[in-house]
Amino acid sequence: MAKDSHRLAYLSARFPATFAAVSKVLFEVVSRFPSFNCKTLLDLGSGPGTAVFAAFQMFPRLEKITAFEEDKSLIALGKRLSNHPIDWQAVDLEKVDTLPPHDLILMSYSIGELSEKRRERLLELALLFGKVIVVIEPGTPVGFERIRKIRSDLIR
Repeated sequence: MAKDSHRLAYLSARFPATFAAVSKVLFEVVSRFPSFNCKTLLDLGSGPGTAVFAAFQMFPRLEKITAFEEDKSLIALGKRLSNHPIDWQAVDLEKVDTLPPHDLILMSYSIGELSEKRRERLLELALLFGKVIVVIEPGTPVGFERIRKIRSDLIR
């Protein structure tokens, strides 16, 4: 179980880099799909909402934001950091059986925390319930291989 000091350390050390990475990826989404009118966002494994904050900059007309995060302390931290209407839900991604439909389903630095079987199921659900799916993982050899496999699975 993470301590509050760990959560605050994440905010100071990882939040800026994660925000920048998500912003860059979402910029690419807009560049490649200029007609994509994102009004609803589902963030799976949202932490304190880092990716949500980046999405608000790229999609200022977001009407509905749903954030799944298991750690209730991170949810509380995200609520304190944001003045946006976010539907925070305490959800264990290992137990998700369905997803609410959204324009954009985002998994930022969260899918690597799941078992391979659960990752595959979550991606299947994302394909069913999302118009655009974004998966971001660390730029490490392990993260790259995970993204390569996910890309291959999605193409199939």
